[in-house]
Amino acid sequence: MRKIILLLSLLALGFYGKSQERDSIFLFNGQVLIGDIKNGNLGIIKIDDKDLKILSIKAYKIKHVTTGPHLFRIETTDKHVIYSPLRKTDKPGQVAVVDGSSVVILNLTDIALLSPVQKNFFKRLTGNFGLGFSFSKSSGIGQLNSNANVYYTYRRTQYQLTANMLASIDTSSFSRDNENIQLFGSFDLKMPWFLAGQLLYQRNLQLSISRRFQEMLGAGNKLVLKNNWQVWAVSGISLGQERSTEGTDAVTLEMPYMFRINFFEYRKFNMQLGIYQTFFVSLSQWGRVRYDGSINYSHELIHNFYVNLNLYSNYDNRPPDPNSGKFDYGISLSVNYKF
Repeated sequence: MRKIILLLSLLALGFYGKSQERDSIFLFNGQVLIGDIKNGNLGIIKIDDKDLKILSIKAYKIKHVTTGPHLFRIETTDKHVIYSPLRKTDKPGQVAVVDGSSVVILNLTDIALLSPVQKNFFKRLTGNFGLGFSFSKSSGIGQLNSNANVYYTYRRTQYQLTANMLASIDTSSFSRDNENIQLFGSFDLKMPWFLAGQLLYQRNLQLSISRRFQEMLGAGNKLVLKNNWQVWAVSGISLGQERSTEGTDAVTLEMPYMFRINFFEYRKFNMQLGIYQTFFVSLSQWGRVRYDGSINYSHELIHNFYVNLNLYSNYDNRPPDPNSGKFDYGISLSVNYKF
């Protein structure tokens, strides 16, 4: 009987007036947030509160959630997809949704991805931006590092734009030592499979790369979707156009093997860990192999501000200039603001 009542109340949401169109999040501490839920991912639900600003709420702190008549795309940790509004239940930490003609009760911590099905482009954008700088008087050299991540989700499509730069500054010059800009997109097929594409720009003076453009098409699998970690694997074909620091141009055809791992823990350490590893096997230069990897650790200092530690590494057994190094790595520390 209770499920029938929940089903009727969910269906009735479409007939509510404008006063009922806002989403609400009820916290265990008694606070109520009213606004528009932007998305939910990696154990955090973001809401644009009508009286405050965009707030990131950890799922384990949420007692109840209820939304207006608009639909959400709900991806669960058991690799199931549901399109439904959300309705609060009698039990804290759970939510009721409609799957076909039946009501399903979900734990909030079992929702791997939550995205609103709405037309407003900017309401589907989230991300962060960070900046760091170091200087040594003895060497007279300063280092500037910056990074940015922007996420966009809509129905079965997800995009992630990442950018980072490491530059050196001395009394006479400014050197762009390492740059990466990457746009990664995915389109969900039948869970857990998806199509994937990527556009990439790179610059790495240590490996004699003045610039590299790369386009990739392929497919992937969401190997693991748990309530505190996720693992994606992607492979396909990539086409690259690279120019060495000596001015030599080359076109490359490679097969990439990508692994994207995300882990988060908010109850004790309030941290996020992202591990992105890609191995490239060349199809146009037999015997050439490359590797690009990064490990990113974020720890919240104060609300929406994080200290960010990033370790990157690159390897190329046949760099464009045979006299250059084959391996590059670095560590950057920055303060990030999440929006």
